[in-house]
Amino acid sequence: SNLTVAVALGLDVWESWQAEDRQRAFTLQAIRLGALYGSALVVKRLVHRQRPCAPACGVDNPAFSFFSAHTGGATATWGGPRVLVVLPLAASTGYLRIAANKHYLTDVLVGAGVGWAVSHIRAR
Repeated sequence: SNLTVAVALGLDVWESWQAEDRQRAFTLQAIRLGALYGSALVVKRLVHRQRPCAPACGVDNPAFSFFSAHTGGATATWGGPRVLVVLPLAASTGYLRIAANKHYLTDVLVGAGVGWAVSHIRAR
């Protein structure tokens, strides 16, 4: 799932690089990602939902299941003509997080929803 998120974020960087106002595009990208990962950290600390793999979750905090920041990160890159690439990347990221026993379906769905919401912070 790290690879799927990296590809989605790479596409987002490429779009910012190609923008007419590159500085504004990169600033908005930073705001999108900051909003996503900042909100994920706050919610994870407030909710303390146990991961399905708890207590043996390796390096992942076992009480940080809700919501999936990986899925949110992939979905936050939504927009423009690359939707046909981002949609399968976001869906596969969510699937892989569930398959790895790191998240529940609701964690992934909420992560995708938050990612989609912040994806609207972009140059028009």
